[in-house]
Amino acid sequence: MTYDFEELLKKHGSEELAEAFVFPHGLTPAEKEVADKEIKEIRMKMLNEMTPEQRIQGHLLGLRYRLEDVVKLNGKSKYQYTFLSAFKEYQQFSEKNPAVFAAEIALTTRELNQLMNGKKAPDIALFHRLEKHSDGTIPAMLWCKLVAQQWKNEIQTDHEAREREAAKVKKATQLKTKAA
Repeated sequence: MTYDFEELLKKHGSEELAEAFVFPHGLTPAEKEVADKEIKEIRMKMLNEMTPEQRIQGHLLGLRYRLEDVVKLNGKSKYQYTFLSAFKEYQQFSEKNPAVFAAEIALTTRELNQLMNGKKAPDIALFHRLEKHSDGTIPAMLWCKLVAQQWKNEIQTDHEAREREAAKVKKATQLKTKAA
């Protein structure tokens, strides 16, 4: 498909065009390969010059955007995150040993281990602490939505648990509906 650039410019304006289109680069395959290599070198140089704080902030923002994607797309994102996997990733790029990390978020190392091994469920207090620990980069509500989404998916798909728990009910409420 070819475009009459002048016609598009008159109809939409330069700002709208810039937002709507990715214009072809016009490079030959060899020129594109050279340009891609230059961009990669510049990117690597920038990464190597980042301070540890900048690297952590970059990781935090990346995690936040991935979690927002997971929550927004109701688990149908290309990213597969549970609270546990996100929490483990968060702890890893904090670049602190587990005892220091646990102390920073007011947990004992035992509590941290229980969370990391899925033996303990997170609570609202932990969500608030993680928000503060990330300097607000990952809001408490985002952690909460991630856990709520997990629960929702588990309720919808774990039929064995539904039957097992239903069998524990001694007497169900008998509601009679009126015919309309």
